[in-house]
Amino acid sequence: MEILIGDKYVDFEAPIFMTDEQREKFVDGIKKIFGDVQIKNVEEQIVEMLKPSGTIIDWKNPKNLFPLTMGNLNEEEIADKLGIDRKHIFAIQLKRASFISEIYDWATKKGITQITEKDIEEFLKEVG
Repeated sequence: MEILIGDKYVDFEAPIFMTDEQREKFVDGIKKIFGDVQIKNVEEQIVEMLKPSGTIIDWKNPKNLFPLTMGNLNEEEIADKLGIDRKHIFAIQLKRASFISEIYDWATKKGITQITEKDIEEFLKEVG
């Protein structure tokens, strides 16, 4: 499970499976932190970051990760490069923050100063 932390927001990378007991403990914990919490039972929906064509953005693809390393691009420009709706800016910010530190740490250890798509491909092979 990954917990994504932005400036003032916390999100989960994906829906989290919980048993009834785990869900009860989770909700109790949230209520202790935030006080009045309204629980709504809804039909399960998994929301994915989609391209207009309906394909899922693959963050394991070096072509999709490379724009994150381009310091001269802001998140709106990265969304445009990836062909995704700009409403996903927060997701890009979170992915960029975690990915940049990981790839630059890896690149520094390898003596790489200018990261390329090939470097990202090698990084993904080594680190996963």
